[in-house]
Amino acid sequence: MGDFDLAKDLITNGDYVCVVVKNDEIIYTSKARGIFPLYEAKEILKIDLNGASLADRIVGKAAAMIAVESGITSIHGQVMSENAIKYIQSHEIGYSYDKWTEYIKNRERTGMCPVETRAMTTDDYEELEIKVRDFLKSTGVI
Repeated sequence: MGDFDLAKDLITNGDYVCVVVKNDEIIYTSKARGIFPLYEAKEILKIDLNGASLADRIVGKAAAMIAVESGITSIHGQVMSENAIKYIQSHEIGYSYDKWTEYIKNRERTGMCPVETRAMTTDDYEELEIKVRDFLKSTGVI
């Protein structure tokens, strides 16, 4: 089983929200919600994600941007937003999804996810990273 298939299998059949596999090795898993797991892997733990495969329960544009900036070469989302798909396609990264959605909804399902909203205004990773960090700090996650 290749990296991409292993990551997809673990997200589908496991308890995980985020799984990263590289060279047939599971290098990161998380059960935390939202953008934090992928942000943690790249920006806090500084894991070398270059060449890895990612599977995540929900992939919005912010997650796609973090993945692309990290050098991840394939992305699977159980749910993937239209803006994530467009961003991934523009970077010629392999991807798949189980369910397409116009945009990622907030937890109350009353509007757009606040991180997706922040990602809509930029294609610049450094700007996004600041917005995500500020959001995670404001919500007490970091």
